[in-house]
Amino acid sequence: MRFLFLLTFLTLASISSRAVDLTQADIGKPQMPGSGASDKDGTTLVAGGKDVWGTSDQFRFAYLQRKGNFDAQVHILSLQPAQLYSRAGLMVREDLTNTSRHLFFVVFSDNQARHNNNGGYELQFRDTAGGKSGGVYPAITPGAPPQFPVNYPNVWLRVVRQGNTLTCFASPDGKNWSKYGEHTSEFPAQVYLGVALTAHNPTATATAKFSGFSVKP
Repeated sequence: MRFLFLLTFLTLASISSRAVDLTQADIGKPQMPGSGASDKDGTTLVAGGKDVWGTSDQFRFAYLQRKGNFDAQVHILSLQPAQLYSRAGLMVREDLTNTSRHLFFVVFSDNQARHNNNGGYELQFRDTAGGKSGGVYPAITPGAPPQFPVNYPNVWLRVVRQGNTLTCFASPDGKNWSKYGEHTSEFPAQVYLGVALTAHNPTATATAKFSGFSVKP
């Protein structure tokens, strides 16, 4: 095998209509290799991987390196899961090892109940390399509709970095944003930033279509 990771390049159209070149890789050596393809409507990722959680991760990552503060957004058009916990979203990562510190603002394929989750969104993180993962969840009110439901293709994610604080927003139209939550972690000045997908099933793949990835200061 010539490289540790299979690297390819793809282009996601930014919201400002300027191209953003992202590098694509499988992280954590998933049993089912991932892939990516672009067309006029966006970029489709296919990913294997047992999970992004616990003390190590397996997933597909399309990323760039970014230094300092930023405002990142993406439109997720669809998510075809391999399992109930298959998920896609925006990721901020310290490095490309499978145990890296990270923040992952995700959406699931539907609004079914998932542990502490009420709705289709979740904010997860790992604050130390090789450490345990944690999550930020919306309030659960029995009998009430989800506070942050997913309704594809009307799903937009946004992560804003200010120093060590990462604030996450959700939107049904890419214009009107609701704050989901925030998390503070001591990331280095330069991080890996992009879109990620995990199957949460080592022997199957999930598929997600992304559009309009953009990063602003």
